Amino acid sequence: QGVDFGNPFPNPIFFADGVTQQTVSIPIFDDSIIDGNKTVNLSLTNNVTGDAIIGQPATATLNILDNEVPLPPIANPDTANITQGDPPITINVLANDQGESLEIIGFDNFSQAGNNVTIDGINNQIIYSLAPGFTTTQPFTDTFNYTISDNNPNTLDSTSTVRVVVNPQPEFPGSISGNIFNDINLNGLFDSGETGLGDITVFLDINQNDTLDPNEPQATRDGFGFYSFSNLLPGNYTVRTISPQPNATLTTAAEFPVSLSSSQNVNDVNFGYSIANSGTLQFSNPTFSVTENDTVATVTINRTDGSDGVVSANINLSSETATQGVDFGNPFPNPIFFADGVTQQTVSIPIFDDSIIDGNKTVNLSLTNNVTGDAIIGQPATATLNILDNEVPLPPIANPDTANITQGDPPITINVLANDQGESLEIIGFDNFSQAGNNVTIDGINNQIIYSLAPGFTTTQPFTDTFNYTISDNNPNTLDSTSTVRVVVNPQPEFPGSISGNIFNDINLNGLFDSGETGLGDITVFLDINQNDTLDPNEPQAIRNGFGFYSFSNLLPGNYTVRTISPQPNATLTTAAEFPVSLSSGQNVNDINFGYSIANSGTLQFSNPSFSVRENETFATVTVIRTGGNDGGVSANINLSNGTATQDIDYGNPVPQTIFFADDQTEQTINIPIVNDDSVENTETVNLSLSNVTGGANIGQPATLQIIDDDELLPPPQPFITRVLGFDGEFNNFNDVESVPVTPPQDPPNLRFSDNTVALVSRNEIGGQGRFDGTPSNNTVIAYDIPNRELGFELDAIVIDLAEVIGQIGEIESGNLAFDYASPNRSHNVRFFNENRQDIGQGATLSPTIPVPGQPNNFSNFSRQSISIPGDTRFISIGSESTEIGIDNLQLTLQPEI
Repeated sequence: QGVDFGNPFPNPIFFADGVTQQTVSIPIFDDSIIDGNKTVNLSLTNNVTGDAIIGQPATATLNILDNEVPLPPIANPDTANITQGDPPITINVLANDQGESLEIIGFDNFSQAGNNVTIDGINNQIIYSLAPGFTTTQPFTDTFNYTISDNNPNTLDSTSTVRVVVNPQPEFPGSISGNIFNDINLNGLFDSGETGLGDITVFLDINQNDTLDPNEPQATRDGFGFYSFSNLLPGNYTVRTISPQPNATLTTAAEFPVSLSSSQNVNDVNFGYSIANSGTLQFSNPTFSVTENDTVATVTINRTDGSDGVVSANINLSSETATQGVDFGNPFPNPIFFADGVTQQTVSIPIFDDSIIDGNKTVNLSLTNNVTGDAIIGQPATATLNILDNEVPLPPIANPDTANITQGDPPITINVLANDQGESLEIIGFDNFSQAGNNVTIDGINNQIIYSLAPGFTTTQPFTDTFNYTISDNNPNTLDSTSTVRVVVNPQPEFPGSISGNIFNDINLNGLFDSGETGLGDITVFLDINQNDTLDPNEPQAIRNGFGFYSFSNLLPGNYTVRTISPQPNATLTTAAEFPVSLSSGQNVNDINFGYSIANSGTLQFSNPSFSVRENETFATVTVIRTGGNDGGVSANINLSNGTATQDIDYGNPVPQTIFFADDQTEQTINIPIVNDDSVENTETVNLSLSNVTGGANIGQPATLQIIDDDELLPPPQPFITRVLGFDGEFNNFNDVESVPVTPPQDPPNLRFSDNTVALVSRNEIGGQGRFDGTPSNNTVIAYDIPNRELGFELDAIVIDLAEVIGQIGEIESGNLAFDYASPNRSHNVRFFNENRQDIGQGATLSPTIPVPGQPNNFSNFSRQSISIPGDTRFISIGSESTEIGIDNLQLTLQPEI
């Protein structure tokens, strides 16, 4: 406004009666600047005359069209970058162009790499996309043209070129890995349970000649079949394997082509091999048997864990108890051959019969390791051939046996067969009629007899026990045989033992020797042989160490009674008086303890060697304590004797004179009267002692009582006198009087007044008014206008706080309060309070003063008042009704405490 347009006219707009349309003219200002079109906002206001209202539209826009010729738009070349594989990019071509209100209106889309050049109409930008599948290994520059317009029919559109640099995708290394495995089921897959092969070579066949050349990389292997190639750039590879094992046959392809992209990890490129297995040769059993009258013994050899190919092995025979050429001949066939797939063969060994009863004999068999093929020798690699004798043997003969056992020993083993005759003997029974034995059993594994003593069996002399046993050779053609075993049972040897324990002071009376309880060294312990509870001359006494420990040594096994006797009349047992002890051979029985409760009346003594009391105290309190024991009731007399103090002049008789301690009681107190006088004396002493102790208690050391004189001659402190507080010239009329400095010995403390205190200036003075008639030399007094609610009081009075003065001079012993007052209408009270705001002293009553004729309510005639201040005063209150008293010329005289 004022540059592009002026004020509208007419304004306001008037519509005559019946008129329905009016026009308004707005001045428009032309310029020579190309500044584009401009707008003005128009609106109708609501200050309408008449009853018309504002309708819609109530606002409008005026467009001022620029009449200068604009510059044409200029499209400038642009550049952009994109990487192969990136999503579409946005190119803001207008940012580099010139013109007003520019808009992209077209493009030629003749790019070589781009799939689609489109216009983002919302943001007025170009979107550029790479064609699907487009690849490049070098940076590639793509171009297209675009056209812009400013939508002005008077200007020409403009076209320019965009150059897009397409960068190749960066390459990252990848890897190839897999497993070389024993393909047991020949299906070409690495199945569960199939194991890796660690000695197979895997390489990258770069030149495709199926051979591992010096420059071709080999895989890293872990020794368990896993291999890997790492840090491989993108490309095409051929992974190939070579096996050094002649019995390894591939069950998968010998090579795999792998196309590796950037950062790709290709796994599970697996190679399977079938490993030929000739198996393991071993005897079918560790033992073979044949009867001597059989012609041939047949021995079986098994082939396990594989049956590939033809294999063979030799069987070797060696004599154990049988003799080659006498009892057996050479095996046949030997060597033994297994055709491909055959898993079992038998060997025949000739057996030679004789007519001699020579018992069973054995031949050792073994397979040697000169095996053909790839088979190995397994287990059992050896076996035994038993040649059983077929002649009738002699019957078994059981012979008598002997054994020894000592009472208390564990069960013993008796090898009865060692003394017997026959072949393949076995114990088959016994009669178990032993007298000392609890159980005669057969050890079936070792073919022996186990003999045990009955529990509780004892003997003092060697004792012979017997039982019978029966043997057999398990031949139905022979009879069993029975014989006797004699077992000598020896008595257990006796070794001496000991009994020991402690005699102790059982403080807590629980019958146990607890930590902290001490031994008693003067108690007798003996073995009560005849059970008469008395120490007889022939009965042994324990050895004692003087600290409560006792012991009996070199005691033979047997039953003993350990008993104690105390010589102390005050010792009471807290445990049993005797203990039965059953002592076995070599046994040491400890902790047979006897507890006593030792009555101890203790020692009576003063709690301190010296006591003190001031002369002005009524009593001296003296404490007597009981230490070292508190058993039973005890008593003692208190004896006082003059030191430098005199009985009945400085002190009186103790109360009580005899002190009593009940059982367990450990402390008593005595009061000794103290006589106060006014004489200045030195500290005086009284001798204290105990006597006539009862109940077995002991007496400790005497003590001294010091009586300290309180009559010291100290000069009293100087009284503290405030200045006369006239208040003249210090306050204006109706000023609050909160604190007033007074004359001090050092820094000036203040008298603090309650907040209701005000100054009254005489109405005869400039600024003065009210009820006070003063003189030029006495023109200001204090009064109060409302009851006091400060300083912790609720009084209808002025309250004066002496805290600062007391802080200077100390607590007040006494004093005087003097002041002038005028109160024509009523009397008032003066009161004193301590720091706890408690009423103290007598206080005073102020009588009404005589009014001046014609001025019955004025503060005109003043009366002088002097009142004693009691000790410990902190607060002073003056008055009984607000506005009814005036106070002037106030002065305090305070006597500090000594």
